[in-house]
Amino acid sequence: VRYLEDRKALLVPPGLLGLFLDASPMVEPVLVPLLGRPLLRELMPTRQGPYAWRRRHERRLEAFVNCIAPGLDVAGTPQDIHGLATETALESGVLEPLLVLYSRRLREESGRPTRLHHDYSNAELFFVLWALGHCGGRNAAVLVNGALRNFAPFARTFRCTVNQAMWSGHRCPFWH
Repeated sequence: VRYLEDRKALLVPPGLLGLFLDASPMVEPVLVPLLGRPLLRELMPTRQGPYAWRRRHERRLEAFVNCIAPGLDVAGTPQDIHGLATETALESGVLEPLLVLYSRRLREESGRPTRLHHDYSNAELFFVLWALGHCGGRNAAVLVNGALRNFAPFARTFRCTVNQAMWSGHRCPFWH
């Protein structure tokens, strides 16, 4: 998935579109965390270009990044840590809309409570699939752990208590 600035278009591989079109109703929600993340990330504003953050939003993003950075388990130069904190902040930003879409698609497609996997609740499955979508990526563990550590629905789903590794009790809000 790629955004073409000169055409103001999102380039999606035909195979990916075919997967969406041919997906059975119960498979479609499973694709949301895997395929929705790269699509949303491409649509998010950037620091420069035609879809740049407005100045007040840029300040808000910077405050969010500064809130996230101390919770990351990384070492390096301040620039490296800031860059990774920015990536983690943007990953945090896509989690909530993806979870909302996933939950809505499950309700719409099944019409009744349906468990998609015998080992995981539907909420647990969402987070597992979202994390798997990062496999092989640079700094994947830091991005996944940093974003999930900041996401209260993850802590509730996996019953993390305050001061455990994945839930400090401190949250940096992206959308609110």
